[in-house]
Amino acid sequence: MTDPRTLLIARPCSDWSIQLSGDLTSTHRLPPNWTAITIPAALSQLGFEAPDLIVVIQETPDQFSNHDVQQLLGIWPLARLVVCYGPWCNGDGRTRDAWPQATRVAHTSIDTRLASERSFSVGLGDGLPWTAGRDEIAAAEMAAINKTPTRPFTFHVVSPDSDWSRTLADQLVTVGGHPSPAIHADTDLLLVDADPWDPGRLESLIQSTTPPVILLLTHTPHSIPRSDLDETLQAHPRIVRLEVHDKLEAATRPEALPTT
Repeated sequence: MTDPRTLLIARPCSDWSIQLSGDLTSTHRLPPNWTAITIPAALSQLGFEAPDLIVVIQETPDQFSNHDVQQLLGIWPLARLVVCYGPWCNGDGRTRDAWPQATRVAHTSIDTRLASERSFSVGLGDGLPWTAGRDEIAAAEMAAINKTPTRPFTFHVVSPDSDWSRTLADQLVTVGGHPSPAIHADTDLLLVDADPWDPGRLESLIQSTTPPVILLLTHTPHSIPRSDLDETLQAHPRIVRLEVHDKLEAATRPEALPTT
């Protein structure tokens, strides 16, 4: 089957949105056939054409007006729709209702949703309808995640927040993790509370022993400079993965975290 004809509506400004715009083609195999920075511009550009998939990148709560959203939904009711929202839009599901709830996906979870859309486009799996309720949304998200780790892993959590640390550790145990009281040569995964972000603190943690996978957990994933991560990777070749993840999402959805 052919690739879905994809429309990207975005005005990328943040690191995460710029990265996602490029990843649509290289990583997710959903190259945009059309791109526009606003909904009216997209409607004007496509005319009588109809996309199979619409990907919207939303960086601020009022970036798209209710009128424009309703116009898009009315003109292309059969298109698949993914609205990837950034950290400033986390509360929109409670305070705004322009986009159907089932279409909204946090930028920290976009890989899973786009993988589902890609599979659906080639006839595999079921697509989540716009009208899906919260129970259907949760079921679809859990079904799309591989909850079985490739192998058991050891982990160590570094955080001054003991309650959050215990919650995260308990969750990681449910997906095959074994907690380690300290960082040692056999530690597979190091999880660091990165609020506030301090690259010197990370360096001091991994000077003697460097786990192959390090996850920085923060309430503001977009605030950690990519250059800081690149410098750490260059200085420590043993690190296989160094990633930034949302702190609360890590504690509630540990199965989505890379462990190896």
